[in-house]
Amino acid sequence: MRTMKRAAVITIIFAVLFAFAACGGPAETTKAEGEYSWNGTSFSVKKITSSDKDDGTYVFVSLEMESKGMPTNTFTQNVNNGKMLFNGQKPEDQYQYKINGSGNLTSVQVTFILDSGYELNESDLVITE
Repeated sequence: MRTMKRAAVITIIFAVLFAFAACGGPAETTKAEGEYSWNGTSFSVKKITSSDKDDGTYVFVSLEMESKGMPTNTFTQNVNNGKMLFNGQKPEDQYQYKINGSGNLTSVQVTFILDSGYELNESDLVITE
């Protein structure tokens, strides 16, 4: 009887562990379309443009946040953690932005500097939620 109880407990423990493992798959990766969310704040990609300069091709990605905005530190932390990449590269450290009365970001333009001659492909933008 005791052996049977131990076997049942071990089986239940493994079932719970496998259930937790099944819930935690890889992070969802999405392309430059639709809505995204970082730390509970939704945002969307409004426009992607490029411009050739002497030192490479500059790609500008314009984002728009929901009306309450996104805290600056939330945006910066997610960008620094590589949750926004274009053609596998992180954006420049400086970006243009607008804020609301609470000091939250309402729109942001990030800049990526790519090799000269890069041809714009919007699907190269990868945002991980």
